Amino acid sequence: GNPLAAAQHLEKAYEMCFEDSQIYLRNVILTLLGEAFLSQGEISGAEIIFSQVHAYFSTNGDHRDISRALIGLGQAHFIKSNDSAAQAVLLQALNLCREEDNGPNQGEAVVLQRLAELSTKQSNFDSAELLYRQSAGIYEKLGTPSGKATGLLCLGDIQRRRRRYEEALSAYEEAREIFNHLGERSNECEALIKLGRVYQEQGRYGPAMTLFSEARTQSCEIGSRLNAAKAFYFMAEVDAAEERYEVAQDRLEEARAAYREMELTAEFALCHAGLVRVKERILATLEEKGV
Repeated sequence: GNPLAAAQHLEKAYEMCFEDSQIYLRNVILTLLGEAFLSQGEISGAEIIFSQVHAYFSTNGDHRDISRALIGLGQAHFIKSNDSAAQAVLLQALNLCREEDNGPNQGEAVVLQRLAELSTKQSNFDSAELLYRQSAGIYEKLGTPSGKATGLLCLGDIQRRRRRYEEALSAYEEAREIFNHLGERSNECEALIKLGRVYQEQGRYGPAMTLFSEARTQSCEIGSRLNAAKAFYFMAEVDAAEERYEVAQDRLEEARAAYREMELTAEFALCHAGLVRVKERILATLEEKGV
């Protein structure tokens, strides 16, 4: 539940595997470290790790090792808004997962879900829902509650983008409850942010701010920089909507700095555009007051 602590433990484990006979184990640990980096918001670091382990596993691992590295790499590309690269890598991973002899598996479910998220981002909602249903069916057969919960976040995104807010709230809330029960705090923070976005889009700024603030606090506690930056950005949007422009400016500047450090250019650009609008409103307010 704590990506920062997980990364620290994995780094220590990696340092202990110094024998030549432990090269495979080192790459397994690196894969887990890359996944912890994604949760932390160390996206560029994760991207480097997954590229490295993919190169190793391509000649020394099995299909599951290779597909897991590709899934991580695809997620890093997705977060950095490199959608075409993400899709190519994920489709490659899907083909590998489907070559396994034991039928539908968790790797396939994860890839289908990632492709559903990509389709949602591209506003291909029918395709996204079909991919989500396929993924959810596999998770149901496997009895994987965490997979079911991440799928519900995806379903909530589809419904929110379609402005079916009650369905989105239901999906997000169920996901949040599962993550809370499992102790997956980073994922729970993501659910809180997504719940807040529904209320924000409905103009219900009070509950939206409460959820964003809770997500921000928890994200900082567990070292999840990406979720912390997201929460602060949306808090700033609510501040701006309620004409607290100076507060919004401070929060946008902090979120922008975090996104710059994480090398997330699309999110950095959003913060920068938000700052321009907020500064314009501050100047307009001063002019109205004759200052």
